[in-house]
Amino acid sequence: MTYDLDAIAALPASWYAARPIPDRLIRDMERTHDWLSEAELSSLRAAACGLTHVEEAAARWVGRETTKSHRARLRLKLGARTMPHAVALGFVHGYLTADAIEG
Repeated sequence: MTYDLDAIAALPASWYAARPIPDRLIRDMERTHDWLSEAELSSLRAAACGLTHVEEAAARWVGRETTKSHRARLRLKLGARTMPHAVALGFVHGYLTADAIEG
């Protein structure tokens, strides 16, 4: 699956605007002093390349539940409803670039 970056960029801001982040998650992020973990960034890149959580788990040699957990936490942090929404937000917020996912 590929994403049309021009189409994503043309979407109105209201389409990809993040929902408010829960206070408990904000406190959690302040404690760790980072926004997305390496595992969450890896899951975001895998989703942008079109991998399912099962395919990602096999490629990274981790359990399926682990990748599901990373993706759920990623969606929470970005305020995304779905993984395609998280990928769009990843481009919007600079976590993803076309160069990083080509291949």
